Parts: sequence; structure tokens; C-alpha cells
Amino acid sequence: SRAIVVSKKLVDGSDANDKGKLWIPVILGVQWLVLKWIQGAIKKDIATGSGPL
Repeated sequence: SRAIVVSKKLVDGSDANDKGKLWIPVILGVQWLVLKWIQGAIKKDIATGSGPL
């Protein structure tokens, strides 16, 4: 098998500060909540809808 060469900067991340890295889980959490809210709205619309347009 062949080895895959990966740069150290790609593995370690850029030289961004740690505060910036803390925002990543927050942003992912907000995206998850928005998706769940949209899914709930779609299910509610399907349940109360009168059929296709």
C-alpha cells in the first residue's frame, strides 16, 4: 500500500487563536438547532396541509 503525505499544517490546523476554534462547536450546534426547527416545521406542515398545490 502507498503512504499518504499530509502536511503538518493541515493536521494541526492554521495558526488561528484558540478563541476562534471555540466558536466552531457553537456554530455547528446552532446549525443543528436550525435544521431541527426546519424539520419540525416541515412535518407540521405535512400533517396540517391540504395536499399538493
